[in-house]
Amino acid sequence: MQARFSVAIFESSTLVLRAERACLQAGFKVKLIPVPRSVASDCGVCLRVETPAKDAVVRHCATLQLAPLSVHDI
Repeated sequence: MQARFSVAIFESSTLVLRAERACLQAGFKVKLIPVPRSVASDCGVCLRVETPAKDAVVRHCATLQLAPLSVHDI
């Protein structure tokens, strides 16, 4: 079964908000969602990304010094 979407985990809520804004401005389909319990037990938000665009989103964020700590397929 192929992952339907991926989630990018960031160091802080400020970084995930900046990454969301930058990705939306670049035309990526992203959305803020609560971090899934299967990924981390702490509360917080992460960036939901369509799996086929995952690598492009990570590269885009990295060029803006907003690289995620980790990315997980869900």
